[in-house]
Amino acid sequence: MGYARPWATIILTSALSACGGSADTGSGGAGTAPPTISTLNVALDSSSPTTEVSEGSKATYSFSATYTGTPSGAVVPDIQIDGGRFLLANAPTASGANGYQVKLTNADFLPGGSTTNAVTFRLCTDASCTTVYPGSTKTFSVNLNVKLKDWATFQRDAAHTAYVAVKYNAANFRPTPVWSVPSEGSAPSAVAACQGSVFANFQQGGTTSSHSFTRAFASASGVQQWSYDLGQVGFNVSAPSCATAA
Repeated sequence: MGYARPWATIILTSALSACGGSADTGSGGAGTAPPTISTLNVALDSSSPTTEVSEGSKATYSFSATYTGTPSGAVVPDIQIDGGRFLLANAPTASGANGYQVKLTNADFLPGGSTTNAVTFRLCTDASCTTVYPGSTKTFSVNLNVKLKDWATFQRDAAHTAYVAVKYNAANFRPTPVWSVPSEGSAPSAVAACQGSVFANFQQGGTTSSHSFTRAFASASGVQQWSYDLGQVGFNVSAPSCATAA
């Protein structure tokens, strides 16, 4: 009786080993190896270009991508663009057996100024890009400068449209510097704005003997930059206009 328990233990262990019970914790068979994704090395013909566009206009920027390596399945190009200032002009087009042409264009109604926009190109195994080919992800920057026209005269320009092809977020607006009108009865006209300065005409008094002045203010600080005496101009003084030197 003293040997019965060790012998039973040996028999049970051998039986489990023969059935593979202790080695398989899954479905009862050998595990399935994950699919092998091949490496595709991508090269771009782009560095970090600078594109300039006038207000309300369109500009395009194109680049090409080629890869080396043997795909282990389908190959789908995917482009990601940060910043919201650029978008795809059209879907990437195939170029040869292992290349793609990509064309970008700027979005509409962009605020003025310069920005740096990151562009990422990669190759995926499907349209949803659940799996990215190793070696295929490349990122570069496109610098965009949007130039706005001056508010050069009353209602902005000679067409009197007062239209600006820009869309701003109202939540980002902040109070601007304020210049207090002198207490001697100066009546300001409408304004013009060019290259960081705001211009207005001021009529002092309100009689034919009163003087009028053109004054310039720094748009960033509200500080008066200069004043010019227009002399006697009657009861009505119109708004000034300005122009930026070419």
